[in-house]
Amino acid sequence: MPVSREETIATAIEAVWREHIADGARPGAGHRLSRIGVAADGTYWLAEILTDGRITAPGLDKHISAAYQAPRVTLTPGDHAGHARLRVDMVLQHAVVEAPSLEGLEAMRRRPAVQRLLPDSTVSGTTDEWGQVLTVEMPESEAVPETIDLRKLARAVGAKDMTHISWEPRQDAGGGILRVFERHPLRSRLEMPEDAVMREGWVPVGVTATGATEYVQLHDGASARHLFVAGSSGAGKSVALDAVMRSAHRGGMGVLYGDGKGGSSDYASRLAAWRSEGGAQEAMQALRVGYALMQHRQQSGRWVPGHSGPRMLLMVDEINEIDPTDPEAKFLVWRIAKNARALGISFILAGQSISGDMVPGGVAARDQVIGNGGALLFRTSAVQKAVAGGSSIAGVDPEKIPQHWPDTTTDPTQRESTAGLHYATAGGTAVQSKTYAPPVDTRSMTPGQFEQWLSGYLGDADPLQTDAIQRLAAEWPGWARREEIANTPVDPKAERGDTAKSTPVSGEVLTGMTQRPRPAVAHTTDRQKVLDAVRSILTDGPTRGRSPLELVTPKEVLEATGLERGAVDRELRRAVDAGQLTNPERGRYGTPDPQ
Repeated sequence: MPVSREETIATAIEAVWREHIADGARPGAGHRLSRIGVAADGTYWLAEILTDGRITAPGLDKHISAAYQAPRVTLTPGDHAGHARLRVDMVLQHAVVEAPSLEGLEAMRRRPAVQRLLPDSTVSGTTDEWGQVLTVEMPESEAVPETIDLRKLARAVGAKDMTHISWEPRQDAGGGILRVFERHPLRSRLEMPEDAVMREGWVPVGVTATGATEYVQLHDGASARHLFVAGSSGAGKSVALDAVMRSAHRGGMGVLYGDGKGGSSDYASRLAAWRSEGGAQEAMQALRVGYALMQHRQQSGRWVPGHSGPRMLLMVDEINEIDPTDPEAKFLVWRIAKNARALGISFILAGQSISGDMVPGGVAARDQVIGNGGALLFRTSAVQKAVAGGSSIAGVDPEKIPQHWPDTTTDPTQRESTAGLHYATAGGTAVQSKTYAPPVDTRSMTPGQFEQWLSGYLGDADPLQTDAIQRLAAEWPGWARREEIANTPVDPKAERGDTAKSTPVSGEVLTGMTQRPRPAVAHTTDRQKVLDAVRSILTDGPTRGRSPLELVTPKEVLEATGLERGAVDRELRRAVDAGQLTNPERGRYGTPDPQ
């Protein structure tokens, strides 16, 4: 049965009373509210106060006035010593001072929860078409923490889930706005505006929960900025990357692109001057080309915007397909993340995992990218869990983003996808946003229709003939040998000066260029061992005849493969991300399509 407005307000009144009046350390300890009634016009409410036989506490009216921000509180004696009648006027007609109306009491009910997380804060509230709006103010001597744990905040205020709150800090760190959504403002499809182009380094990519435009920054006028993007298949990661690539290209940047799987981007073939995709080695090729350009600019002296070569965007998608323990991969990701900004190279690292142990270079490399720019975190699989470490994305749990919007139809063909919903951060608390979709819905197009639309949307110009790439070729002799550079592994020891070996770092042909390309990294073999072990356990293992619907534990896989525990855990996670295994329960794995 639906709850009436009066019942909702009465519940809020009781909650504020318990927290601010009747709590054990408060002046009204032991005082209970009874028979709450709300005026139809919302100007006042009535109640009875019951105690254990004592008279009501002295000065109780003043405490009630402060707790409810009410300009007038009237207490009158009741039928006996432990009984009193209460009237609380929320709005005084013809008075200068007015308190929030009763519409704000539901928001006030959440005030104690916010104040537990932000001690000494002052919280006031109201409602809008989407739900409750709480305004949080800190004392002059205090500041809101740089990051707020959104998971704890959602639980504290009783939101449906973490996606149904939004926290927007003030610029001066003196407070912010907390929104608790009953209806989500980002549910509808958001199409890319025609004028969505990069301006002064800022790329419009979507809309925040408050309706403001969401931006990604690729440069700040002097230095480049980086970006970390994570999300499972179908969550919206590739759409966001394509939008950034298009804006960067239109904004005069050259694009270098690598893809650890292949087929992730429809835009790269038309916009990227360098494109290598299809596997881990192809992603490594893009890293090598980007690193060689970075080394050339370092050796050439200080890079000056507009005078020392074009701004470049190095984008590597499906980075988790590269073995995170590979020495070359760790070296390249870390060095590019650390040094490329000052040399006009924006680095976007993207994959299906947010976990630091799934990124070459680990948590330090991932947080170096985020710290030098920001992050877009889309829905990830349940095995991701919370982000470890003290980065600016701590407290954000992308696995809590549902695949479909709640309270929609149970008909799977009619459910609304949450694709595009994500958390964005640029050094502070993450803000909930949704990325723009392409200006037309391409899902119903035939391949021929899609190619025709893509040609009109992106153009047919050769990406090698853009002004940026022509300037790059004039600046860097190594561009003419990019294929050779891409296929020549970089030796981290030689780069650090540990040995006499050399590697390709500029336009010169160096000793390292004669090295053979290394074979494919070993993690693919480990993946196959894990997959074979899971299938074997389900069909031919100790429990022969076990139903494929049953699940396998990492311990069983460990014993069957002989791999190290870290390798087993890593490959199980990757197999889930790739759709090769399922993870319906924590620590238990199965096959996606049992026969």
